[in-house]
Amino acid sequence: MRVLKQGKWQQVNITQSFLPDYLRQSKALCKTHGEYKCLIDTRTNEASPCPLCEQDRERAELETQKELEQFESRLKKIDGLPKRYRNAGFKNFVVDEKNKTARDSVLSFAKNPNNKWLLLLGKNGTGKTHLAHAVLKLTGGIFRDFDDVSTDLLDAQAGYGAGLNKTLDKYANAPMLVIDEIDKVKNTEGRITWLNTILRRRYNEMLPVVLVGNIDLERLCQIIDLHGGEAMRDRIKELGIVVNFNFESYRPVLRGEIKHEH
Repeated sequence: MRVLKQGKWQQVNITQSFLPDYLRQSKALCKTHGEYKCLIDTRTNEASPCPLCEQDRERAELETQKELEQFESRLKKIDGLPKRYRNAGFKNFVVDEKNKTARDSVLSFAKNPNNKWLLLLGKNGTGKTHLAHAVLKLTGGIFRDFDDVSTDLLDAQAGYGAGLNKTLDKYANAPMLVIDEIDKVKNTEGRITWLNTILRRRYNEMLPVVLVGNIDLERLCQIIDLHGGEAMRDRIKELGIVVNFNFESYRPVLRGEIKHEH
């Protein structure tokens, strides 16, 4: 006996006299829910589907639609999301024994980022930017490469855009700020002063920050703490979660150049 596709005859609490001649009431066996009342199409010997299975399917469709709507809603809360990382999340991050601890640390931060700083530092191609975007999917906020932040502020200083103060406010007051390629901070006092202004204001307002770069913590602090200062080091000691990505790049794995052991 074949099962009829969903249609207007799947409801079986109908008096036989009201049914077309080719339909008759019967019973069928569902592998999941057991016996159920059905309608048999005598022309094809097909049975109407299990109503409980249909309910499960409809619930699954609604849940999928809800998840999609929530995903799209979260994307709208991200300023500066690159197309490459539109679908980057924790669930599709390639996990192995080397990076699992790093992934778990970032996920823990994303669930409760209040008044914390997250630093994702280490080798190139190890998934730092992917995980930074996974954080933003949960929190919303701003994503920028450091060079883009600098360009934005330089343009504002030159009189373009919203003006320097409003541009600084944008970065200082966002619910979450992710700055990638922080290793590209040039040892020029103007740019570093702007970065320190943003970080200081976020520190004072107890707002979270994610800094991402192919650099180690000691070198980063040397660059950002001007004139031998200790502000960056002190804030990291107080609020910072430093996650080191000192394992090999997984980009060759994604390209299929080497076999990835799960």
